[in-house]
Amino acid sequence: MPFRVVIHTGYDYPEYHAVMEEVRAYLVQTGLECEVIPMISDWSPQATVQCTRGFQAALASHELWTRPVFEELSGQLCFVCKLGTGMDTFDLEAAEDHGVTVANAWQANSSAVADMTVALMLAANRRVAHIDRMVRSGVWWTAHLSGQLEGATVGLIGFGGIARIVRRYLTGFGCRVLAYSRSARPGPNEELQVEFVSLDTLARESDFVSVHVPLHDSTRGMIDSDFFAKMKPSALFFNTSRGPIVREKDLIAALRNGVIAGAGLDVYESEPLQADNPLLAMDNVVLSTHVAGNTLPAVRRVGRMAADRVIEYAAARRVTINGRQAGRESDRLRVDSSDGS
Repeated sequence: MPFRVVIHTGYDYPEYHAVMEEVRAYLVQTGLECEVIPMISDWSPQATVQCTRGFQAALASHELWTRPVFEELSGQLCFVCKLGTGMDTFDLEAAEDHGVTVANAWQANSSAVADMTVALMLAANRRVAHIDRMVRSGVWWTAHLSGQLEGATVGLIGFGGIARIVRRYLTGFGCRVLAYSRSARPGPNEELQVEFVSLDTLARESDFVSVHVPLHDSTRGMIDSDFFAKMKPSALFFNTSRGPIVREKDLIAALRNGVIAGAGLDVYESEPLQADNPLLAMDNVVLSTHVAGNTLPAVRRVGRMAADRVIEYAAARRVTINGRQAGRESDRLRVDSSDGS
């Protein structure tokens, strides 16, 4: 029986589809059967089951991989690889219970997410989107003097792969970089060119604050009104990780009441944003659509890495990630998800 693979498409634009077709062709060349499923607007668990039934492996996008999904596909599905890093849409315990090995394309799009992080910093600080709207409406002069990224203090919440690339990019701006990491010893780290501090210190001293932790139980809602109250009134807040890490109503209140000066967001508590979300009416916020990891080189790296995981699993019924093997005989694949993209 041939090993069949389905690719769940996460974005509905031609360039992304073209890359997924490249991935499909690559898998077919190795002797696997492969189909690409176009993007579905509502990736419910039922839709995930319907689009995955009949396949032994799946390349996953934004769909929900809940316990009922693994129960429905039990005995048939044996391997899933996320087209990205964040695993917050997976019930990993349920996957283990039903003998499904789960992997991800760890850090394949990290530099792209770091790109977007710095882009949002520059755009929000200089109010690029607001000025663009003013020019298009016939207003030439705008009464606003911003700070500069050059020489600013930037606080990174989490210090995994993406945050380390952001730190490297910020070196060119002469920034002082603070970082909060539960596993790091407080104080300056000359090797990493960063100063590890408490979350409170990071909030108080940073001109720019950027979130780079994965979403799980201990980080859900960790950024709330108490955190925003500690930030400078002139500070800006950024999130390219996962929306539910931030209590969105608290962020909206902080922006509305002048507790902080502005924000740049690629992710939200609920996606896509509803038309009545207050963030849409705020001129001091730059909004993106959870596409920080989507550059052409990054999507190609993600697709190739995920495909290679499938090929390895199909040949040996196990995969090796960062020197660790996992497969049907293992307890559970502990996927690398030190970043949230």
